[in-house]
Amino acid sequence: DFDTATSVKPGQRFRSAVGTKAYWSAEVYEQNYGIKADIFAMGVLNYGLITGRFPFNTETQVRHKNVRLPNNADAACLSYVRSMLEKDENTRADIDAVASHDWTSGDWDTIESYEDKVCNLEEAESNGILSLATGAGARLLNEKQSELSSKTSWNGSGPTRPIPEQRGSNISI
Repeated sequence: DFDTATSVKPGQRFRSAVGTKAYWSAEVYEQNYGIKADIFAMGVLNYGLITGRFPFNTETQVRHKNVRLPNNADAACLSYVRSMLEKDENTRADIDAVASHDWTSGDWDTIESYEDKVCNLEEAESNGILSLATGAGARLLNEKQSELSSKTSWNGSGPTRPIPEQRGSNISI
């Protein structure tokens, strides 16, 4: 989450659980985690981009459920996401493995050729478009978080009721 970021030293461990629970790894629930908890969160985000839903709905699922990915997805993509969602942080991909994975080491020349077609953030900010978009996005996220919080009771060790399965959103800007 935006207001919980901090600088991290190699090997540093954290004892307080912060952030959005849908992105927590098992070690965050245990309140003894390091940088690889962020790798897990990246895996949750990428899983959501591929499937339109969260990979896990409860703490128990985070700890024990095998990740199910669509069979029709690219093999490198599946490997990439699985490497980040590895339950054991000791065998989970580190940032170097994520950055050098086949899925992320693609044809950057082609990607960069789209640069002129991508919104210039400085221009968007000077026109007020970026503030409008980020403000609207923040409001939508706050509404969704409130909705999920009202449907889920947390007892400190995880949800006492499962979070409802998420489908892709219908938000368009």
